[in-house]
Amino acid sequence: MENPTDPKKSQTQLSKSSPAAELWLLSRIAESELLTQGPSLTPDARELMLSLWSETYEAIGQVRFEDAFRNALASTTFRVSIAEIRRFAGLRVDPPKELEARAAMRWLIDHMRYHGKKFRSAWASKDGKRCMLAGGDRPKDADQNATLIPSPDLPESTERTLAEIGFGSLQAGLDFVWGHPGIDSVRPSDEFEKLGLQRQREGEKIERRWVESWLRSE
Repeated sequence: MENPTDPKKSQTQLSKSSPAAELWLLSRIAESELLTQGPSLTPDARELMLSLWSETYEAIGQVRFEDAFRNALASTTFRVSIAEIRRFAGLRVDPPKELEARAAMRWLIDHMRYHGKKFRSAWASKDGKRCMLAGGDRPKDADQNATLIPSPDLPESTERTLAEIGFGSLQAGLDFVWGHPGIDSVRPSDEFEKLGLQRQREGEKIERRWVESWLRSE
Protein backbone atom coordinates (compact mmCIF):
# COMPACT_ATOMS: atom_id res chain seq x y z
CA MET A 1 0.00 0.00 0.00
CA GLU A 2 1.31 3.45 -0.97
CA ASN A 3 2.12 5.96 1.71
CA PRO A 4 0.20 9.24 0.96
CA THR A 5 2.81 11.26 2.86
CA ASP A 6 5.78 9.91 0.88
CA PRO A 7 7.98 13.00 0.19
CA LYS A 8 8.83 11.59 -3.25
CA LYS A 9 5.27 11.99 -4.51
CA SER A 10 4.84 14.77 -7.04
CA GLN A 11 2.97 17.98 -6.44
CA THR A 12 0.23 16.87 -8.84
CA GLN A 13 -0.31 13.72 -6.78
CA LEU A 14 -0.57 15.65 -3.51
CA SER A 15 -2.28 19.02 -3.85
CA LYS A 16 -2.30 21.78 -1.29
CA SER A 17 -5.98 21.38 -0.47
CA SER A 18 -5.91 17.61 0.00
CA PRO A 19 -6.00 16.04 3.46
CA ALA A 20 -2.83 14.13 2.57
CA ALA A 21 -1.00 17.40 1.86
CA GLU A 22 -2.08 18.87 5.20
CA LEU A 23 -1.03 15.68 6.97
CA TRP A 24 2.37 15.83 5.28
CA LEU A 25 2.89 19.48 6.27
CA LEU A 26 1.71 18.87 9.84
CA SER A 27 4.22 16.04 10.16
CA ARG A 28 7.02 18.46 9.17
CA ILE A 29 5.78 21.07 11.63
CA ALA A 30 5.70 18.44 14.38
CA GLU A 31 9.22 17.28 13.44
CA SER A 32 10.53 20.82 13.65
CA GLU A 33 8.83 21.28 17.03
CA LEU A 34 10.29 18.02 18.35
CA LEU A 35 13.89 18.47 17.18
CA THR A 36 14.43 22.18 17.90
CA GLN A 37 14.13 24.57 20.83
CA GLY A 38 11.02 26.56 21.75
CA PRO A 39 7.78 26.26 23.70
CA SER A 40 5.02 23.99 22.44
CA LEU A 41 2.80 25.40 19.71
CA THR A 42 -0.72 26.39 20.61
CA PRO A 43 -3.53 25.08 18.36
CA ASP A 44 -3.98 28.57 16.88
CA ALA A 45 -0.24 28.91 16.19
CA ARG A 46 -0.16 25.48 14.56
CA GLU A 47 -3.13 26.39 12.36
CA LEU A 48 -1.42 29.64 11.32
CA MET A 49 1.83 27.83 10.54
CA LEU A 50 -0.07 25.29 8.45
CA SER A 51 -1.70 28.10 6.48
CA LEU A 52 1.64 29.81 5.80
CA TRP A 53 3.41 26.58 4.96
CA SER A 54 0.56 25.57 2.63
CA GLU A 55 0.94 28.76 0.61
CA THR A 56 4.62 28.06 0.03
CA TYR A 57 3.96 24.36 -0.58
CA GLU A 58 1.50 25.27 -3.32
CA ALA A 59 4.00 27.69 -4.87
CA ILE A 60 7.05 25.39 -4.99
CA GLY A 61 5.79 21.80 -4.79
CA GLN A 62 6.46 19.05 -2.31
CA VAL A 63 9.93 17.90 -3.44
CA ARG A 64 11.36 21.42 -3.41
CA PHE A 65 9.63 22.16 -0.10
CA GLU A 66 11.11 19.01 1.44
CA ASP A 67 14.64 19.91 0.35
CA ALA A 68 14.28 23.45 1.73
CA PHE A 69 12.80 22.14 4.99
CA ARG A 70 15.68 19.69 5.53
CA ASN A 71 18.27 22.41 4.88
CA ALA A 72 16.51 24.80 7.25
CA LEU A 73 16.24 22.11 9.95
CA ALA A 74 19.95 21.39 9.69
CA SER A 75 20.91 25.06 10.00
CA THR A 76 19.11 26.07 13.20
CA THR A 77 18.60 25.08 16.84
CA PHE A 78 15.29 26.95 16.92
CA ARG A 79 11.99 25.95 15.35
CA VAL A 80 12.07 26.14 11.57
CA SER A 81 10.19 29.16 10.24
CA ILE A 82 8.54 29.56 6.88
CA ALA A 83 10.98 32.42 6.20
CA GLU A 84 13.89 29.96 6.39
CA ILE A 85 12.13 27.44 4.18
CA ARG A 86 11.42 30.12 1.59
CA ARG A 87 15.01 31.33 1.77
CA PHE A 88 16.43 27.84 1.18
CA ALA A 89 13.92 27.39 -1.64
CA GLY A 90 15.25 30.54 -3.30
CA LEU A 91 12.14 32.66 -2.67
CA ARG A 92 12.91 36.25 -1.69
CA VAL A 93 9.44 37.58 -0.81
CA ASP A 94 8.26 36.91 2.75
CA PRO A 95 4.62 36.10 3.48
CA PRO A 96 2.59 39.14 4.63
CA LYS A 97 2.55 38.09 8.29
CA GLU A 98 6.33 37.79 8.39
CA LEU A 99 6.75 41.14 6.69
CA GLU A 100 4.48 42.59 9.38
CA ALA A 101 6.56 40.95 12.12
CA ARG A 102 9.85 42.24 10.69
CA ALA A 103 8.45 45.76 10.33
CA ALA A 104 7.39 45.68 13.99
CA MET A 105 10.88 44.60 15.04
CA ARG A 106 12.48 47.41 13.03
CA TRP A 107 10.14 49.89 14.76
CA LEU A 108 11.12 48.52 18.17
CA ILE A 109 14.86 48.60 17.45
CA ASP A 110 14.62 52.18 16.15
CA HIS A 111 13.02 53.30 19.43
CA MET A 112 15.35 51.22 21.62
CA ARG A 113 18.28 53.15 20.14
CA TYR A 114 16.84 56.21 21.92
CA HIS A 115 15.05 54.75 24.92
CA GLY A 116 17.35 51.88 25.89
CA LYS A 117 16.42 48.34 26.83
CA LYS A 118 14.05 49.48 29.57
CA PHE A 119 12.16 51.49 26.95
CA ARG A 120 11.29 54.47 29.13
CA SER A 121 12.45 57.92 28.13
CA ALA A 122 15.07 59.67 26.00
CA TRP A 123 16.77 63.02 26.31
CA ALA A 124 16.16 65.76 23.75
CA SER A 125 18.34 68.80 23.11
CA LYS A 126 17.01 72.33 22.73
CA ASP A 127 16.20 71.84 19.06
CA GLY A 128 14.13 68.78 19.89
CA LYS A 129 16.62 66.28 18.48
CA ARG A 130 16.79 63.13 20.54
CA CYS A 131 20.12 61.88 21.84
CA MET A 132 21.06 58.24 21.39
CA LEU A 133 20.65 56.48 24.68
CA ALA A 134 21.89 53.09 25.80
CA GLY A 135 20.62 53.09 29.36
CA GLY A 136 18.51 55.21 31.67
CA ASP A 137 20.92 58.08 32.42
CA ARG A 138 21.42 61.40 30.70
CA PRO A 139 24.04 61.00 27.92
CA LYS A 140 27.28 62.88 28.54
CA ASP A 141 26.81 64.96 25.39
CA ALA A 142 23.21 65.95 26.18
CA ASP A 143 22.44 69.62 26.65
CA GLN A 144 22.01 70.62 30.32
CA ASN A 145 18.57 71.99 29.45
CA ALA A 146 17.53 68.89 27.56
CA THR A 147 14.05 67.61 28.24
CA LEU A 148 12.81 64.05 28.53
CA ILE A 149 10.82 62.44 25.72
CA PRO A 150 8.71 59.53 26.97
CA SER A 151 8.85 56.31 25.00
CA PRO A 152 5.82 55.52 22.84
CA ASP A 153 3.34 52.90 23.96
CA LEU A 154 4.18 49.44 22.73
CA PRO A 155 1.62 48.08 20.24
CA GLU A 156 -0.34 45.15 21.64
CA SER A 157 1.09 42.76 19.04
CA THR A 158 4.63 43.80 20.00
CA GLU A 159 3.86 43.35 23.72
CA ARG A 160 2.50 39.86 23.04
CA THR A 161 5.63 38.96 21.08
CA LEU A 162 7.97 40.28 23.79
CA ALA A 163 6.03 38.35 26.43
CA GLU A 164 6.22 35.21 24.29
CA ILE A 165 9.99 35.58 23.92
CA GLY A 166 10.41 36.35 27.63
CA PHE A 167 8.15 33.48 28.77
CA GLY A 168 5.68 35.97 30.22
CA SER A 169 8.15 38.74 31.08
CA LEU A 170 7.98 41.88 28.95
CA GLN A 171 11.38 43.08 30.20
CA ALA A 172 12.99 39.71 29.46
CA GLY A 173 11.75 40.08 25.90
CA LEU A 174 13.21 43.58 25.65
CA ASP A 175 16.52 42.30 27.04
CA PHE A 176 16.57 39.66 24.31
CA VAL A 177 15.97 42.18 21.50
CA TRP A 178 18.65 44.41 23.07
CA GLY A 179 21.22 41.88 21.87
CA HIS A 180 20.53 42.72 18.20
CA PRO A 181 23.56 44.21 16.37
CA GLY A 182 21.31 47.00 15.10
CA ILE A 183 21.68 48.52 18.59
CA ASP A 184 25.47 48.12 18.81
CA SER A 185 26.01 51.80 17.94
CA VAL A 186 24.46 52.92 21.23
CA ARG A 187 25.23 49.93 23.43
CA PRO A 188 27.97 50.38 26.06
CA SER A 189 31.15 48.82 24.67
CA ASP A 190 31.49 46.45 27.63
CA GLU A 191 28.19 44.77 26.72
CA PHE A 192 29.48 43.15 23.54
CA GLU A 193 32.85 42.05 22.17
CA LYS A 194 31.98 39.95 19.11
CA LEU A 195 32.16 41.67 15.75
CA GLY A 196 31.69 41.04 12.06
CA LEU A 197 30.07 37.92 10.68
CA GLN A 198 29.42 36.42 14.11
CA ARG A 199 27.37 39.47 15.14
CA GLN A 200 25.44 39.24 11.88
CA ARG A 201 24.57 35.61 12.60
CA GLU A 202 23.46 36.49 16.12
CA GLY A 203 21.22 39.18 14.63
CA GLU A 204 19.67 36.66 12.25
CA LYS A 205 18.95 34.31 15.17
CA ILE A 206 17.23 37.12 17.09
CA GLU A 207 15.17 38.08 14.03
CA ARG A 208 14.18 34.45 13.46
CA ARG A 209 13.12 34.04 17.10
CA TRP A 210 11.13 37.30 16.87
CA VAL A 211 9.21 36.17 13.77
CA GLU A 212 8.48 32.77 15.26
CA SER A 213 7.22 34.34 18.50
CA TRP A 214 5.15 36.88 16.57
CA LEU A 215 3.40 34.12 14.64
CA ARG A 216 2.79 32.08 17.79
CA SER A 217 1.35 35.05 19.66
CA GLU A 218 -1.04 36.15 16.89
